[in-house]
Amino acid sequence: MKDKPEVAKADAMLICQMIVDMMNSGNLTDTDPQVMALSNTISQICVCLKDDFKQFLPAIMPPLLKDLNRDIDFKVIDVDEVGGDEEGETNKGIQSMQVKVKGLEGAKQVSINTGAMEVKSNAIEILKNITRNLGTSFYDYVEDTATIVITSLLRDEFAYGTRKQSAKLMRFLIGACKDYPEKQKALFIMAYI
Repeated sequence: MKDKPEVAKADAMLICQMIVDMMNSGNLTDTDPQVMALSNTISQICVCLKDDFKQFLPAIMPPLLKDLNRDIDFKVIDVDEVGGDEEGETNKGIQSMQVKVKGLEGAKQVSINTGAMEVKSNAIEILKNITRNLGTSFYDYVEDTATIVITSLLRDEFAYGTRKQSAKLMRFLIGACKDYPEKQKALFIMAYI
């Protein structure tokens, strides 16, 4: 395909459109593991299409922004309040553990939605890949994405990985504003103060 890049590009466009149509068909739920695999595939196609990928952003950005905003539902409650449920993982991706801390009355149950945390982390990685490859073509989506990154992800109190990867994403968002130096400067200041 090196000698006919236009054929590979046409195939990539067709495959990407099929994936976007499948994701927006309503046949897949948010918790369907195929959604994560399809999203990752789309971000890899972006590497091939570069600026031509921009046409798919209106379809894929709303779900990605929704994933960035997922609540990981971190809780610490008395074991008595939950009826003494066992530790482990529920079918909704919530991981829990019971602990007894000296000085606190009774056992506590600590729980977190690891499924939501994984989806959020994946969305950050996908957006890093897309913004890195689209550069200034991503500009129309910088503000919505940066708002979530600045207000929530860079200050995530539960996951160091979320903060670290969000800072890398922020670097690419700032780069997408290269043609707008004032906007670029404002984003830099807001992100790193």
